[in-house]
Amino acid sequence: DPSAFGVVRTDAEGRVLAFIEKPAPGTAPTDLINAGTYVLEPSVLDRIAPDEPVNVERVTFPAMVADGSLYAMDGLAYWIDAGTPSTYLAANLDLLTGQRGDLECGVDPAAEVAGSAVVSWIGAGARVGAGALVERSVVFEAATVSSGAIVRDSVIGRSAQVGAGAVIERGSVVGDDVVVPDGACLSGVRVPEEG
Repeated sequence: DPSAFGVVRTDAEGRVLAFIEKPAPGTAPTDLINAGTYVLEPSVLDRIAPDEPVNVERVTFPAMVADGSLYAMDGLAYWIDAGTPSTYLAANLDLLTGQRGDLECGVDPAAEVAGSAVVSWIGAGARVGAGALVERSVVFEAATVSSGAIVRDSVIGRSAQVGAGAVIERGSVVGDDVVVPDGACLSGVRVPEEG
């Protein structure tokens, strides 16, 4: 579904004909989007004034579309916008399931896992206690998931501590160095909250 992105309409040779910014669902003329990976000739850089900031996507590229000199190609590669907790998790978990190439092992050799980790990333020096469950989640370096805790579909920051019996689920994000008390339940929240 390209509706959340800038859609790129091209001709048969790949010449960019137009950019359509975030078209309504079902109205995009193509599913090709501007993913922000560019190969630029020096002549493109010559179009940019050296002494002022410019957004190439809003200034330079439209000028090149107007003179017919901008081309695009379908990368045919895995791509995901990892800008939200759910898509960040998806991008990481896709490595573990082989959707992004070779299967990866998500548990760092320097992690200590006494509980169970199911399709998850467990960083170096992280500890998962006895009876804990870490499922479809990312646990960063030096974090601790204490005994009996459940972490599901969530992100645990560096050196964070998840207390015994705590439940963290539904896209929650626990920041670096945050301590989640024993028995706490977090569902779909960010700690600390974004301000």
